[in-house]
Amino acid sequence: MGHYIKENLEGGRGINYRDFGAFAFEVDTDKVKPAQHSNFDITKELNNQRDERMHNHKIRPCFVPDKKLQQMLLRYPGKEEISKPQSQHSIYQKGFNMIYCNPVPIAAAAELDRDVTESILNTFARAVCDLTELGKSMDILIGPCHIKINNRNMTHSFPSNFASNLNNTEYEKNLKKSLK
Repeated sequence: MGHYIKENLEGGRGINYRDFGAFAFEVDTDKVKPAQHSNFDITKELNNQRDERMHNHKIRPCFVPDKKLQQMLLRYPGKEEISKPQSQHSIYQKGFNMIYCNPVPIAAAAELDRDVTESILNTFARAVCDLTELGKSMDILIGPCHIKINNRNMTHSFPSNFASNLNNTEYEKNLKKSLK
């Protein structure tokens, strides 16, 4: 499951894991930087300079708990981030480039039956909700995402190297549908 989520996030696709949450991106966009003669470097290729100028997104990986899990939580990061950002619609309002968690590739990688894998995924999501409702603490590591639930409060984090890899010019091309 962790490898599946990591591969899809690295490919520019968010994962919606039903009854648990979504692993996605929050994108903050600045205005395109104008080409200025003072920044022009004759030693660099023109296309590279254009890419650097057009690379104006700040991409942050995030985890958004599903509505079922939200009901069990008192606090979670998405509560504060539901307001509309200035640049575009937030991932918290609509799932940009989002796919559903497919048990088939996970089953193939784990060498399990598809139905068994789907049952495991559903049981895990239910168990997290049930344990959260009971006030239990959990420390969950799924792929690059580290989710902590303590006293019905949820926090999540991604490794700094994973998050910094999302903010390079080459990765941004994964998110642009016009380039696919």
